Amino acid sequence: PEQKVILADLFKTKTRSEWNDVFANVDCCYAPVNSVDEAINHPHMQARQSFIAIDDIMQPAPTPKFSRTPGEVRHAPPKSGADTESVLKSFGIKR
Repeated sequence: PEQKVILADLFKTKTRSEWNDVFANVDCCYAPVNSVDEAINHPHMQARQSFIAIDDIMQPAPTPKFSRTPGEVRHAPPKSGADTESVLKSFGIKR
């Protein structure tokens, strides 16, 4: 816990971009934490087609990708809250 506080305080002293520069040529495991939009628009994710839009909802594409048996999305996910009643009922909760 003490080390966590020390490191958190240290990381607050620079921007993410500045930390990228610090770790650019250092032999250690480091990667910035991207926002969802940054991850979706990252060149690597774009090249790998790691995200797909279904009904205008951006979501992770099926992974891993196999050449002979590619994954596919057959339909859109349910709308938010569409399964609430059945889930509550399965736990014996009545609304």
